[in-house]
Amino acid sequence: MTENRNPHKRYSMNEKRMSRDRICNIHPCEQLVSVCTAGKCQLKGAMCSICQVKDHNDHLDKTWNLANFIKQITNSVKNMQPGSFEMNQFLIEFKIGIREVKNKVSEYMDKIDQQVNSMISKVKGNLDQDIDEIKTIIGRLDKSNGNDEFVDKVQRLTQYFGIEPTTHKIYRKQAYQELYKWKANDLLFEQKAYFDKYAQKVIHMMSKIDRKFMSFQIPQIEIVEVPKFQPSTLNVSQTIKDAHHNWIRSVTMFRLSDKEVQSMNLSHLSQMAVCDPYSKDDLLAIVTTSDDMDIKIWNYSPEDKKFHLLQTLVRAHSREFFGLRTLFCDSSILSRISNDVQCNNLLFTSEHGLIKIWDWVSKKCINEIKTQSFFTYDFELLKFRELGICFAQGSKNNICISDFTSPAGMLIIKEINPEEQNKDICILRKLPSKLCDLLVVGFVSPVLKIYNHQGVCVCKIHRQDPELAFCLDIVRVKKRNSYETASDVLIIGSDAGVVTAFDSTNGKTVWVNDKSHKSWIRGLASMIVKDSYSFKSIVLTNSENDQSIKMMDGATGELLHTIFNAVDSGLRFRSLFSFQGTLDPKLQDSTIVVAGSSKGVLAILKIIDQ
Repeated sequence: MTENRNPHKRYSMNEKRMSRDRICNIHPCEQLVSVCTAGKCQLKGAMCSICQVKDHNDHLDKTWNLANFIKQITNSVKNMQPGSFEMNQFLIEFKIGIREVKNKVSEYMDKIDQQVNSMISKVKGNLDQDIDEIKTIIGRLDKSNGNDEFVDKVQRLTQYFGIEPTTHKIYRKQAYQELYKWKANDLLFEQKAYFDKYAQKVIHMMSKIDRKFMSFQIPQIEIVEVPKFQPSTLNVSQTIKDAHHNWIRSVTMFRLSDKEVQSMNLSHLSQMAVCDPYSKDDLLAIVTTSDDMDIKIWNYSPEDKKFHLLQTLVRAHSREFFGLRTLFCDSSILSRISNDVQCNNLLFTSEHGLIKIWDWVSKKCINEIKTQSFFTYDFELLKFRELGICFAQGSKNNICISDFTSPAGMLIIKEINPEEQNKDICILRKLPSKLCDLLVVGFVSPVLKIYNHQGVCVCKIHRQDPELAFCLDIVRVKKRNSYETASDVLIIGSDAGVVTAFDSTNGKTVWVNDKSHKSWIRGLASMIVKDSYSFKSIVLTNSENDQSIKMMDGATGELLHTIFNAVDSGLRFRSLFSFQGTLDPKLQDSTIVVAGSSKGVLAILKIIDQ
């Protein structure tokens, strides 16, 4: 492994400050780690890893590590001195050549000489001014007052520098060269009648000068080779036997907040996590629910690079679990529920007819919402007009979005009549959008509907597979016939063992994989991985009777790899989850996949370089 890819590499104080102290304006918990140089992108400039995946997915090959981008420019601009010897030589040769022509066409050379001198002055002036401005931006990056000024300076750098798609090296955008060549050509054509006798000599001279000018470039900096993604690198790194005494129904993950680290006395582990790519300077936690009625939280320790039991909520429910979600809440949201909440990541769990909200640190249920519906297969947390919890309500299974901070969730934000009589709702998933989330609803019948924040159905999808489906995930993939666009694809796994992908914009089938499983699909997750200088969407599936996990291409449904004996038995309900890690080119992919088996065993998978 080269030095540039070493996760333990030491960086200068300036690089650390640029990559660690700059916080994303949109996602305050994330740092600015990447930069977009795509010419047509309206959001180009500095960004966090979440913005990179969400807003730049259709041109990820034009996004780069921010610290590396700035470092290359800083190193390169040192050699770009105004009035450098090479540029002066070029200007002198150009002036001498023009004067040779002047002696033979003296009648017109006074006018030509003025034009040439003006052109040289502008070219040299633009070059010196550009170099001075680049140096000023680089010099002031570290002195930027706030994120807005820092982001603006990085965006200005993208006006001067880009990344060559074929060689993946930084290059100087030299618009002034084009201006020079056009003006030089205009000058020749204007005086063509008087230059015919000496045309060959002039053309030879201009070609020589043009080659000289084009050869004046900033030094090329090598970019570290990034290998293509190898599916076989995702393997089981840890198995926790007897994690539960019964089926593991659902699993999820979150990152511990500073408040939670302090409350659970984990400060010593947080300090050790700085050099570990899987912890991303904080501690990760897994949440599991089981038919033993317990909720368990497992935390990652950089000390031995394993997960350990951190907290147990004994007999959290009286009936089997059917839903599990986590949500990071700041103090303004927590104070609306209670002033005694000791965590930021609230746990939401459900059984038929009841949803509970937990402060997992104090092991207290801080709110309960009765759905008035016998079947509560799923619920979701999303933002319509405001943040709320979505669930099926009543015997007719109307969809209700309520304020979960209000007592018993009685404050209703929105109600939707799905118009699917006597068809229970078994899937609720949010489809993230810039202003308000969209809501994907799956019914016991082979129907999916997508609703906007006004409660209007914007897309209805009829599945050809008539069997029940409880597993759905959303993957962003590039369209086959368009390199510059991407769309959100709904991936759904059914009890027939069929995995189908639908375009969320028009409901059309993107691909079908009906050969990978022979029994009920009870685990479905997705992740984005680095694939050379681009990115690839991966879909992971597991069935009720299969000990292996299938890995498919999110864009085509092609079976890429099978992880045999990943779990000791099949899965139950929704017990496969992927926690998306950082996509920093310098670091190893840090995505974590968690699977809980029907025998109560917890398997943890990571991407491990071979």
